[in-house]
Amino acid sequence: MNKNIIYVGLGILALAILAVFLFRADDTSPATDEPAVKIENPRFITLHYYSELKDKDGSGNVMCSEEALVSVDREIPRTETPLEDTLRLFLKGELTGGEREQGISTEYPLSGLTLSSVNLSPRGVLTLDISDPERKTTGGACRVTLLRAQLEATAKQFDTVKSVRYTNPELFQP
Repeated sequence: MNKNIIYVGLGILALAILAVFLFRADDTSPATDEPAVKIENPRFITLHYYSELKDKDGSGNVMCSEEALVSVDREIPRTETPLEDTLRLFLKGELTGGEREQGISTEYPLSGLTLSSVNLSPRGVLTLDISDPERKTTGGACRVTLLRAQLEATAKQFDTVKSVRYTNPELFQP
């Protein structure tokens, strides 16, 4: 009788473990609630986020360096506004579970932050109208340097973007 209870208990435990493995989240899907959608004829873009693992000197001190930015590849639909589409996707801050396991991180999305307009001049000056009513882009020099660097590196993947300016002078202030 006691052996039967043990066998039943072990069987239930084995089924529970099997269920965990079968129903666990797929690390290759974005860390969002949105289902992955297959994009026909996609445009391949790169988003730039942060890796603290790449941002340390020989003694292990955080350096707040733009060299700590890492690229993550994404596919977006082909539209007339690929630069704007890329920046909007970047600002969502969606990383996959696998990217997070590699030490890639971002503070985006920032609460209340909205991208109102994107304007690229013929000379390559990208002007971004970003609203930040909650002042989430401010903080220490290290933090704002990395927030700005991620955004600008993402924008400058487009050959037409030579520099980035902001209509809101309070953005990215220490």
